[in-house]
Amino acid sequence: MPSSQPKSAETDRTLLFVAMGTPSFIREDLDLLRRHFRVRTFLYRPSRRVLPNVWQQMRLLAWLAVNPPRSRTVIVWFADYHAFLPVLFSRLCGGKSVVMLAGYDVTRIPELNYGVFSNPIRSACARFAIGRADILAPVARALIDKARLHVPAIRGRIVHVPFGFDASQWFRDTPKENLVLTVGFADDRTRIRIKGLDLFVRAAERLPAVRFAVIGLGPDARRMLKAPPNVQLFGGLPRSELRQFYSRARVYAQLSLSEGMPNAVCEAMLCECVPVGTAAGGIPETIGDAGFILAGRDADAAAEAIRKALKSPASAGRKARQRVADHFSGVIRREKILSCILS
Repeated sequence: MPSSQPKSAETDRTLLFVAMGTPSFIREDLDLLRRHFRVRTFLYRPSRRVLPNVWQQMRLLAWLAVNPPRSRTVIVWFADYHAFLPVLFSRLCGGKSVVMLAGYDVTRIPELNYGVFSNPIRSACARFAIGRADILAPVARALIDKARLHVPAIRGRIVHVPFGFDASQWFRDTPKENLVLTVGFADDRTRIRIKGLDLFVRAAERLPAVRFAVIGLGPDARRMLKAPPNVQLFGGLPRSELRQFYSRARVYAQLSLSEGMPNAVCEAMLCECVPVGTAAGGIPETIGDAGFILAGRDADAAAEAIRKALKSPASAGRKARQRVADHFSGVIRREKILSCILS
């Protein structure tokens, strides 16, 4: 992830950008920022072993020493191992720090050993970053309460900055089918539980005449997920093929145990899928009044909500698309990110 000069900068300000991994939403943020600023980037490569993480911290320390955040804004994606030093340097050097929160970084599920706050070292780094950052930018409002649960004394401003989506890239261009879809990367039992794929399969068992599909499974997860005959299992798909599934599916179900703001729900809604979701994280605020929210994690209730969604008129799909276009556009995200930096 090399540094880049803007082609037509509105300002000659230099930003520091620190991230752990490069999922599509981080790449899109980088593309946005590079259109407006000079951006210097650092990619932290996490490991489950101690020594590789110590090495990454040393690399980050050296990078910050060469690129001190003096009178600059440093943007950190996720509150985790890699957030401590950038926020600390920013405070020491008089710069501004913006920490983006996505869900995992304000979560603790002890029985699954899931979430940053399930690990004492990671939680200490996250607690410092969340408590001392100048601006916290959660992608969903539900994450604000979760952050305050772990860090009651938050000193900075909190600015809700939802993900943004391009309606010209996600759209329906095929007739709808009686297909219920869910999308979520899963490669082990923990991810299967977190993404609610076990609940999705149990709901599918109660609707044997309806076709279901799961996209994003690793080889091990496909073997672990005992799916009935009416459920098709797929690995990860390129964006073009994924959009075709969204276009065909009448219902999109996000039955997660834990979630931030689920990108797949918004993509599916733009393709006029009627959404069904659990009351986890940012799912209810994403779906709003354009779909169905489960009160609990009961398979019978999930099947009933899916049955109702399948019977919804075509106007329900159009309403779902309009909700995302109105509330979660790329333009809104651009304006909010630039406001965090320039204000």
